[in-house]
Amino acid sequence: MSKKILKGIITSTKSAKTLIVNVPSLKEHSKYKKRFTRHKKYKAHYETGEYKVGDKVLIEESRPISKDKRWKVIGLVLENKSQKETPTSLPDGQAPEGRGPDSSDDVEGDHDKTEESLNKEI
Repeated sequence: MSKKILKGIITSTKSAKTLIVNVPSLKEHSKYKKRFTRHKKYKAHYETGEYKVGDKVLIEESRPISKDKRWKVIGLVLENKSQKETPTSLPDGQAPEGRGPDSSDDVEGDHDKTEESLNKEI
């Protein structure tokens, strides 16, 4: 029988040679067919390696190591970071599109025109 392999995120590294790994699983409601995510925490054994909270790791089923540990860490999951970075602020002197100094929607000018038209009526 093959061993199960799960992918999860490390939530704690406080214990010696033990990591707590949070593994999400996608479930579907039997009647309403809505999909939702369930999370389960596993204690996984590791001998060597530098792991920190937030790392994505693969864990493999193993023989019982202690009362709660039945998983071993295989290694880190490497992900491609090919997402385009969008700047959060624009360089000095640039305004967002449609909101520059020469923009056509001038609120103050419209306000002046309405006052003049009201004065003429009175």
